[in-house]
Amino acid sequence: MSDFQPDEESNVCLNCIPDKHLRAALNGDAAVTHCKYCGKLSAGVSVDDLTKEMRDPLERCLAQGDYLGDHSGYPLGEQKGDSLDCILQDRFGFDDELAADIARLLIDNEVAELRGDEPLFVDGENYEWHVQHVQGESSSAWNDFEWRIKHTSRFFDSQCLMLLEQILGAAGSPEATELPVYLLDSEIAGSSVFRARRTESHDELREVCENTETQLAPHPPCLATAGRMNPRGIVVFYGALSPDVAVSEIRPSVGSAVVVGEFIPQKTFRLLDLPKLAASTKPLPDSIFAPNYFDLANRDAILDDFQSQITKPIQPHDQELDYVPTQAFAEYVGNVLGFDGILYASAQHNEESLSDRETGSNVVIFQDSLWIDQPFRPSLLLAADSVEVVRITAVNYHKVVEPFPDDDWYDRLREPV
Repeated sequence: MSDFQPDEESNVCLNCIPDKHLRAALNGDAAVTHCKYCGKLSAGVSVDDLTKEMRDPLERCLAQGDYLGDHSGYPLGEQKGDSLDCILQDRFGFDDELAADIARLLIDNEVAELRGDEPLFVDGENYEWHVQHVQGESSSAWNDFEWRIKHTSRFFDSQCLMLLEQILGAAGSPEATELPVYLLDSEIAGSSVFRARRTESHDELREVCENTETQLAPHPPCLATAGRMNPRGIVVFYGALSPDVAVSEIRPSVGSAVVVGEFIPQKTFRLLDLPKLAASTKPLPDSIFAPNYFDLANRDAILDDFQSQITKPIQPHDQELDYVPTQAFAEYVGNVLGFDGILYASAQHNEESLSDRETGSNVVIFQDSLWIDQPFRPSLLLAADSVEVVRITAVNYHKVVEPFPDDDWYDRLREPV
């Protein structure tokens, strides 16, 4: 444990604290004091109070540097990163004396010992700035949500509800009312949805072509299988905004025939626009000490986690239990926030422009929005003469070669391409 103890003169004026968010957080407790670092009499706080305010954000963004050998270009046993006081000077602008005092207080392990944790700040260690640290917290939050929904409470418990409210806002909240909406409406030019059906034999192709309205429509409840946005027995409409994406999403094999149809909306659908939500998220504040920094960072990373889950191809070995977290997300969007469905990016489409983003997206329409009550009829109708048969003659694959082995290889592999 460090033997450094702040003396009665270890006070710092607010003017010697470069970060405006730290100054604002400490301003309410500031009192006129003699600043150890500039020598002036001014409003300030103890260095101990300053360090306490900084400890938690720093613990969330710093990690001890790895020790590397000769194969990485470092002498054997040399540690990556910089000393704690150097980071405090270079990244946050503290002068060298104040940075050294803060570092010595951070190295005091008392807080970690009280929590029963291994101390992060240790004398003689180097540290690296890990943005992944924040993203890792968000992944942990999503992983915890997955576990609770799968194995603890199939319906929303307080923690799961809290996470969904953090991402999307509570019902009726300003955050929820400002969520981006994508409208599907027959009055809007080009506002239609495409749906594809793969066939593997001439008999199956003939059956689909002779009964396109029923064969291209969603299955009835008794036959509805579980998907990423619906439990077994709950009917939803999966489609795409272009015929090409509709075909690619079902991943047909070479030689198979695919029947594609265009569905015209008979009402206005309000869809949660997930790609726009991800693109329009507020930029992170310029400091980890801003009050909402970690909330915004977590929200962005959790949204990325969810979008990566729903764009994963359905695999034969998938278990229904794997779909429960994304099903719960969809239930919240539909039943709590009142959307008719969700617009989400296609994993099979490379977005290069806004028009690509729109035509390269998938949609899911929730069960309650699939019918119009008076008179009772489907809310999506197959357009006359829109059905066509596509023969798959080749499939293209795009790949990224990953260097291996590498210390950060697994972290990079998790990143979306």
